Amino acid sequence: MERARDIFLDVIRPKLNSNHKVLPTNFYDALKQYEEQKREQIGKPTKSGITAGRFTTIKSQLKHVMKYIGYECAMDELHEKSFAQCSHKRLVEGAAA
Repeated sequence: MERARDIFLDVIRPKLNSNHKVLPTNFYDALKQYEEQKREQIGKPTKSGITAGRFTTIKSQLKHVMKYIGYECAMDELHEKSFAQCSHKRLVEGAAA
């Protein structure tokens, strides 16, 4: 809760006050933003950091998600089943291979 409050105060509130977007409207842009945040965490201390190997895994998973969700998908087009369908499709493809 404390971390969420800090993020709100340091990141989100200033954007809201200056009428900037808080979240991307395109799913691809959101994933790229997430990827960049993870890239910045490489080698940082354990609680806030990740290894280079973990980052490689994250990039791989994001590529699979984009393959199924699509590069042009708007954030408001996503629904709770979007990611379950992605997972199911990957399982089916793996079984067929």
